[in-house]
Amino acid sequence: MNTELCSKVEYGIDRETSLRVHKLIEEPKQYLLDKFVWRNNLIKEIKNNAIAFPKFHITISYYEKLLSRDLLIKNHRMLRNRCEETLNPKKRGNPVFSSYFFFCERHKSILSSSEGNAYYLFSKIKTNNYVKNTIAKKMEWDYVDADVVEGGFHTHFLKSDIPDAVMYSNLKKTKELRKKALGIDFIPPNTSQTLLTTYKIKMLETLCRELPLVGNSKASIKIKVADKNYGFDFYEGWEGYIAYGTKTCYNPDMMWEVYDNANSSVSKIPKQPIIQTYKKPIIRENDL
Repeated sequence: MNTELCSKVEYGIDRETSLRVHKLIEEPKQYLLDKFVWRNNLIKEIKNNAIAFPKFHITISYYEKLLSRDLLIKNHRMLRNRCEETLNPKKRGNPVFSSYFFFCERHKSILSSSEGNAYYLFSKIKTNNYVKNTIAKKMEWDYVDADVVEGGFHTHFLKSDIPDAVMYSNLKKTKELRKKALGIDFIPPNTSQTLLTTYKIKMLETLCRELPLVGNSKASIKIKVADKNYGFDFYEGWEGYIAYGTKTCYNPDMMWEVYDNANSSVSKIPKQPIIQTYKKPIIRENDL
């Protein structure tokens, strides 16, 4: 891990502000202060550069255990490209009109062992990991065959609002998505904002389900709309979703793993190339 690259992240919040945020803690730890610095810098970059505020918070789970971060980043790139070509076709690559923020969150690691497994020897027996401590004269738990099983990744995706004009667009790819997601060829004029928001959610869900390893169950895709009713760690609305996505960013190493710098609209660290792990080799005529 190249910590020198991550050290370029700017620290713009003063310690007194962080202390007020942590007023319930007598002596806040430095890693908690660093986490608030990272969040505030990201939020400040969004506001200062007129980047479109996040509107939708999307949690994407995968039906197979996804351990490769490179594959996860490729999925994010695919989703961003599909959003750009269908929901932002005329102003692609301009974060003022359409912004994206991806966070790679890993499920908790677990401790796995043979405890409780049944084996057939001369008779069926059930094992456990309790052994006798001959010095203390008592039974203790033994971790001799325990392994740490690393958790798989899931995605937190923040997307800015979809302009109403796009929902009524007659562009080919937008119409195809609308037909696939809503089952209608066009949206009637003067449709209410509540119904339009529902349509936007369905279209985003359809795009997310096109990703590899995303299932058809309701648990695979969860979409929420940012509003003042949501808060996390003293942040409200869309800022609360930024805070939630960075809840484990205690140091530069965690920031490097959690924040998808390659596909997000704000770049805080040098962009890294996406490894083409699934790129098919080209067969030359001489090899046939």
